[in-house]
Amino acid sequence: MNESCIEHCRARFGDVQAGCRIHYHVNDGSSLGMLADDSITLGYCWDAMVHFERAVIRRYLVEFRRVLVTGGHAALHFSNYGASCPDPASNWRDNPHWRSTMSKERFELDCADLGLDVLAATLLEWGGIPELDCAALIRKPA
Repeated sequence: MNESCIEHCRARFGDVQAGCRIHYHVNDGSSLGMLADDSITLGYCWDAMVHFERAVIRRYLVEFRRVLVTGGHAALHFSNYGASCPDPASNWRDNPHWRSTMSKERFELDCADLGLDVLAATLLEWGGIPELDCAALIRKPA
């Protein structure tokens, strides 16, 4: 959702005009409207969703359900700080490494509710804090 980040990636990796197969899009921060239904086989997000609140992650899960082909996958990295957070209403800026109060359990519940399979979900140490983050592989089932 940040044009300057897109421009940095374009400068580093190239663009379609230069023969690169990467397509760049700026979005609204909670949807994948630039992608057609059932159009991608793999979605990937690393080190961004750790800062997203549950409602935003859920909106992206709805979008992944829409844009993934049947049997398509998404690899997602998100915060697990909510599993141990003493104050679920805390300001993310006060949390370790600016993590949201999302958790592995809430993520798995949202995936189940939306009809997405969680194939694996692994808790990760980040910045010396055990189980602060989680990486998950999800699939859109048949």
